[in-house]
Order: sequence, then C-alpha cells, then structure tokens
Amino acid sequence: MVAPNPLGLIVCNNQILVDACFRAYQDITGRTRFEIWVPDSLSPKLTIVLESDGTIGRIGLGADVDANAIVNIGGDVKLNHVVGATGTPTVTSGTGAGANAIVGIQGNDAAGTITLTTSVLDTPTVNLPLVNVTFNTPYTSVPKVILMPANATSFGLAPNSWQLLQANVTVNGFTILGGTVALPALMAAEHIWNYVVMQ
Repeated sequence: MVAPNPLGLIVCNNQILVDACFRAYQDITGRTRFEIWVPDSLSPKLTIVLESDGTIGRIGLGADVDANAIVNIGGDVKLNHVVGATGTPTVTSGTGAGANAIVGIQGNDAAGTITLTTSVLDTPTVNLPLVNVTFNTPYTSVPKVILMPANATSFGLAPNSWQLLQANVTVNGFTILGGTVALPALMAAEHIWNYVVMQ
C-alpha cells in the first residue's frame, strides 16, 4: 500500500468484531486518495479506494484503482442487469452483401442487434465483408465479440455463409465476413444477428 502523506488523516476503529481503518491523503503525484481497508499484519486488504487527479475520478472495490479503468473490482460481481452506456455504433454494408444491401443497428457498444437486408438486384460474393460495425467509443484493447443469429433467415443460412473472426475485431469495431458459401443471390432477405462485446 502507498504510504500516506505525513499530513494525511489516518483513523482506525478496532473493536472486538470490527477491524477497519481509513485514511485520506494526497500522494506524491498530487492525486487525492481516500482508502478503507481491513488491517492485517501480513497483508493489508484494501476494500474501498476513491482517487482523483483533479480531472478523472477512479474507484477500487476490493482492489486498488487501475489507471486503465474508472472502476476496478477485485472479485466477483453480482448485479441485476448489465446496461451499456455508450451511444449507438455506426454500421455500413460491405461489398460482399451487394451494392443495394441495406443495414441497420440497434443497441450500444456492449450489445445490440444488426440487420442486413439483401436485394433482388444483387448477387452476394464469398469471403468479402458483409457488415462493418464501428463502435461509438473505442475500446482500450481489442475486445471479444459474440455474434448469434436472431431470426429464422439467419439460422437457416447455409453453413459457412458468414463468419466473424477475431482477426476482424479491433478496438474500433468488427466486420462480419461472407464465408466460403455466398448469401442467396437475387433475393430480398432480412438477416438479423445479435452481438455481445466484452473486453
């Protein structure tokens, strides 16, 4: 643990059933910190840390703060729902879907629904982009994307007619590629997928 500034406030409350300490101080980098921890002669256990550098505030729960996150949790998390807070990503159709394909997206960077509608005028091609998704807010490192068919048309597609490869995922977005089998030609069809993204 970081030693407090000599002028910092250190308070401990030691009772029979409760052992807890907290301190507020400014560290040598100028960051203001407030810590609550369980004293342990061998390994003090931080339970809550609040820190601010005057611009960004960070929280540590069961762990110290992390420079790469607003909230750092050192253990399992139990909650009711996970709700993404970003705006809606942008989406464009790829050359593999045909020149007249229409795409749409609902949701946010964490989860959502992609719609690709092919045209009776087009003949989709293999191994080329079908849909390009750009995140509303880039991730700090390349995330993992799970893509699932979400309507009967997508479930009924021939095997290997679409693919999502990790190589086609970046911090900025992901691309659904055509596979070794093309989407049905000269047919108006609505293909729907759900996606989930985690870093």
